[in-house]
Amino acid sequence: MSETGMLLAAAVGIALPFLILGRRLRYGRDYRLVAGYNRASAEEKRKYDIEGLADHLGNGLISLGVLCILMPGAWLLGWNTVALILLGIFLLFAFIIVVGGQRFLPHRRHPEPGIPSSGPQRLLKHVLPASAFAAMEAGTREWIAECKCGAIRDFWETGGIRYKAVGEKRSLMPCSHCKRVSMQKIRRRLPSENSGGSRGFPMK
Repeated sequence: MSETGMLLAAAVGIALPFLILGRRLRYGRDYRLVAGYNRASAEEKRKYDIEGLADHLGNGLISLGVLCILMPGAWLLGWNTVALILLGIFLLFAFIIVVGGQRFLPHRRHPEPGIPSSGPQRLLKHVLPASAFAAMEAGTREWIAECKCGAIRDFWETGGIRYKAVGEKRSLMPCSHCKRVSMQKIRRRLPSENSGGSRGFPMK
């Protein structure tokens, strides 16, 4: 077999596991492949957005598999710059799969009181005095994220931090209700929203 043939065969061999696993997750709904979920109790499994997670992982793995074939193909054609760009996209997708998938997990969907749900929150919990961290959490919980679909959620529980802030802002965030990533309005909580959501979508 020629060197080109060996390289393509190796690329296909690397890509196949990504493509097979991605297809089984995205279209076969084989949730047993999701680490953590497969050994979780029935109660813990209910806290997952397992369909959203399977779609996210499946699409990501299929994309990585396709990139595994395109990268050596571009290199063999002498498109070295394209091959490097594809490598960058591969690394970016891998990062998105890991980080983006967090929003479907129990600790992000149903955070326990006092337990940070994002990296910045966990970091600040370690470096700030307990009283300062508690004040920051309480201040952030005065704000909510409102999606265009009408869903609202406690901003602290989205993993955000907004302490001693003034004025509304917009932030690019995923919505656990409509399953889309969009610019959501970050605004102060209304008195009627102190114990729940609005427009039929309760905060969790």
